Amino acid sequence: MRRREAGLSGFSGVGSEVRTPRCRVLADGVAVAGVESVDVHANSHLAADRFRVRLAAQVVDVAALSRAGVRLDVQMGFGGGWASLVLGTADAIQVDPLRGTVDLEGRDLSAGLIETQVGETFANRTASEVATVIAGRHGLVADVTRTGTAVGRYYQGEHDRLTLAQFAKATTEWDLLGFLAAQEGFQLFVSGARLRFGPSVADGAVVLRVTDCLSLELEHSVGLSRAIAVTVRSWGTRQGTMVEHTARAEGEGVARTQTLVRPNLDAEQARALAERVVADLRRHERTVHATVPGELSITPRSQVVLAGAGPGWDRAFAVAEVSRHLDVRRGFTQRLRLVGV
Repeated sequence: MRRREAGLSGFSGVGSEVRTPRCRVLADGVAVAGVESVDVHANSHLAADRFRVRLAAQVVDVAALSRAGVRLDVQMGFGGGWASLVLGTADAIQVDPLRGTVDLEGRDLSAGLIETQVGETFANRTASEVATVIAGRHGLVADVTRTGTAVGRYYQGEHDRLTLAQFAKATTEWDLLGFLAAQEGFQLFVSGARLRFGPSVADGAVVLRVTDCLSLELEHSVGLSRAIAVTVRSWGTRQGTMVEHTARAEGEGVARTQTLVRPNLDAEQARALAERVVADLRRHERTVHATVPGELSITPRSQVVLAGAGPGWDRAFAVAEVSRHLDVRRGFTQRLRLVGV
């Protein structure tokens, strides 16, 4: 994986463009006046990215921004072009007449899927067909990798198709796509107006030196450094058999044990789930919280290689969360939460 020095991408604050960051908000393509500050929070947890924009009340058309369905494009730049950090809609508008401010709070376009219940089972369609259909319903570009397994096969048998029908009426489109992504081993996220449903993609690696950080906290979970044992048990209603698999990770002391019960898994699915849970627990053994000068290249699909923190810490981490704050008077910083890879 290609690596680049963090200082070259803006952490060190070198260069006039880095010292003069800009931000703007477009409402259905038209610039909104009076932007004072912008906060954008992106994550890798199958949750919507969030934003908060503060505007000067005396120049804002609150009625226009309050219309349902207005798409807000939050952008930042360093003197050259503009980079879109989040495209979404407002959930709430707060007016403070004493301070003379208007705050817009919202989420990216995955919010539409999160709030829409599923009305059908899609049992005879493939996961990629389901993702394409749902993307189209919300005006999203479908960046979808083709799959070949019918969704109904995940539920094996008539009893399980009935279960799927009941499940579909109680879940959302986003929950359904998240479930299908897990079955296929896919990544699911919305970026701008694009729905990504496919194998994991990486956005490159950045080297972060300790000397680049404005603040740095290194958190070591002693409990997660112990030996780990995760057992998955599943009863197949069609076959009438029990499947059980235990995955382990080495460590000190008495093993931390966990048992998961899931319906209708075969032996391979049980093994994959147990190993995935063990790997996820181990990833969170070491967590890094860092505040750095703002830049625009890091995403929740990036890796950050920490340098200068000492043994056990000088290694690659995955970005779990990145929160950017730009104030037109005070500058641009970002907060990173990193977990193991």
